[in-house]
Amino acid sequence: MVVNEQGMYENREVFIMSYNLPSWGTTNINIPDFLKGIWDKASSILVNAQPNTYTLTVQVNDTNGSPINSATVSVAGQTKSGAQVTFNLAQGTYSVTASAPNYEPLTVTVKVPDTKVQIFQLRSSSQVPTTVEKYRKDGTRIFYGVGQDGLNAFNYSENIRNQWNSLVDQLINALQGEPPSKVSSYIANKQGGTYIFYDYLTQKLDDYISYSTAQNYASTFIPKIKATISDVNSVMPLIKGDEEWNNLAPKVVALYDNVMSLSSNVKSLYESLFNWYNVMSSSEKAIMDDARNHTLYNSGYLAGITKYIANNVRGKTKTFGDGYNDLSNLKSTYSTLQNEASYLQNLISKLQALQQKYHYPAPSSSNVSNNITNAMNNKTTNVTQNTSQQSQSLLNNALNIYKSANLNPISTSATPQTTPTQTAATIVSIPQQPSAQQPTKTEGFKITPDIAIGGLVALVGLGLALFGGKK
Repeated sequence: MVVNEQGMYENREVFIMSYNLPSWGTTNINIPDFLKGIWDKASSILVNAQPNTYTLTVQVNDTNGSPINSATVSVAGQTKSGAQVTFNLAQGTYSVTASAPNYEPLTVTVKVPDTKVQIFQLRSSSQVPTTVEKYRKDGTRIFYGVGQDGLNAFNYSENIRNQWNSLVDQLINALQGEPPSKVSSYIANKQGGTYIFYDYLTQKLDDYISYSTAQNYASTFIPKIKATISDVNSVMPLIKGDEEWNNLAPKVVALYDNVMSLSSNVKSLYESLFNWYNVMSSSEKAIMDDARNHTLYNSGYLAGITKYIANNVRGKTKTFGDGYNDLSNLKSTYSTLQNEASYLQNLISKLQALQQKYHYPAPSSSNVSNNITNAMNNKTTNVTQNTSQQSQSLLNNALNIYKSANLNPISTSATPQTTPTQTAATIVSIPQQPSAQQPTKTEGFKITPDIAIGGLVALVGLGLALFGGKK
């Protein structure tokens, strides 16, 4: 047993053990080498169980190479103070920042463990240019100051100039292409007084400005243009709403006039079919009733819309938010009129189909007696040739005509009269313009002289049918 160079005891005697293994024969084992192999394996496991760390030393000097004892160094979330500091870091890339009072800070990137020592040289703040000045496009000089104060003044002026130019662009965008005078009048109407901001749109600062000018913009003009942008944004919905209303209003008026024209056509068709009402089916009567309700026979038909358009829409122009406030009403009216126009067109198609079915003139008080007289003349001429049954049939036809007239009241003012010379194929014309004359109330059937004569003729015909056939 001896002491080695590291001061540790070492047994340099070699022990060899021999084993007689049946399958391998005799085997010799060197005991020290065997134990060393076990130790090396265990050491490898222990070392790999923890990450390796490496030392990074940072030295902070000034530009003359002198240490800066007030320096502060930051890296990987760790901060240490002093001219020379050390960090234990894992392998990787790091940003290292060194700073100190009255010195400009500096940041570098290092790789660990490649970099073991990092030296900084910080420049004193007093080493900035002694004079800070700029020249305008016209060649005039702007003096901002000396040293750091001058640099600060220049940076402040540039910041204000950029901020102002950005606000001018915001104002132009807020106008959305509207004339500034129009927007200004809306703001003045809303707030009262006079509101002018046109100059803001031409005051972009495309050249350097002095420190004093920058201060004036910051304290006076920037707050004003910010308030102006806010005012423009507040009235822009009113302007756009008024424009939309003014564009939609003529369309609403034109659609309303079209609906009234369609309703007039419905009225004309209704009147031409009125005397056939009592012989119509229930579904046909429903169409007629619907037609009556969609004309001026119904005093409430579109009454609210008619008043609204007459008082608020026709010939009107909205400004200062009046259109914006009424836009929902106008849109609702337009939608209602669109639906009504579609409904009336469908109703007209139905009435025209009825007119094709009842295309011959309906009986009226002026031709009922003529029809009966003609029937009776036909009976007298052929009385010797007709049987009692034929005479009775002819008389029944005359009485049916009379009955039809009795069941269908005639309005002498609302229903056009059909003259005897009209043929059965006559089609009633449809007026294209609304009738200015309101239909008078339909009166019940009255016994007029021609009807009385017709009745007398019918009685004479009855006598002839009863007695003439027996000769």
